[in-house]
Amino acid sequence: DPRIKVIPIKKNLKNLVGKANVLAHIIPHCKSEYYFITDADVRVPPAWIKTILAGFNTKDGIIGGTTIVPVTDLWSGLQNIDWLLAQGLLSTATKFGSTLAVSGTNMMVSREACESIGGYQNIPYSLTEDIGLLLAVKQQGYSGSNLLHPGCMALTEVQTGVKSLLAQRQRWTFGVFKLPAFIVLLLFIRALFLFFVLLVSLVEPVFGCTLYILKTLTDLILAKKITGYLRLNWTYWHILFFEIYWLVMSMGGAISYLFSINNNWKGKKY
Repeated sequence: DPRIKVIPIKKNLKNLVGKANVLAHIIPHCKSEYYFITDADVRVPPAWIKTILAGFNTKDGIIGGTTIVPVTDLWSGLQNIDWLLAQGLLSTATKFGSTLAVSGTNMMVSREACESIGGYQNIPYSLTEDIGLLLAVKQQGYSGSNLLHPGCMALTEVQTGVKSLLAQRQRWTFGVFKLPAFIVLLLFIRALFLFFVLLVSLVEPVFGCTLYILKTLTDLILAKKITGYLRLNWTYWHILFFEIYWLVMSMGGAISYLFSINNNWKGKKY
């Protein structure tokens, strides 16, 4: 296809690695006023560009779309709930004027915002280049937003094994620690919720079970609302196992972050 241009990348610019280094190389070749960014293992819908542009306003420097995991079994279903709830909360935060993060799997950044920070090569080293970019453009006075819309709903591949999923979590943990301290604290409390419920249940089993049921119902209502926005069917009973999944993955990602020197992700070490 003559519209596709292949650019060989043989070195790192400054301290950049991985995707951030790739983007720093290819963006100077782009002539558009807007850069649409995704991943090689992500499929975007036909209306992707039009939908994101329709949600753009002049104050925005960066916009995140919606990314989900195709569900075929419980394992992929739990990962999908993880993505859905995270993006639902990010979209809610955006409505209250605070864009905390965008997903590099599905986002747009304007040329103006990108040039205001001197390009990707001036983003500080980060395993989560999307959050690094968001923080950089916000410092230049631009806003960001997250869209929940079926027209910009992309599909990312499921992490088939525990090892690859923990590597993904480790990368996300790097990004989490760039968020405001109170958000980090809330996420830490959220990660330990099931552990707290188990401790409470040793003394007051009825109260502990009630807490677990209320939390599961809250997640169910939120996930149902998000899937309603996306006009998406999903398997409700997967939510029953989500707290166990969340505790293991959150703690696993945090431990990997604290005690692992390297992050192995998609065939590369960081």
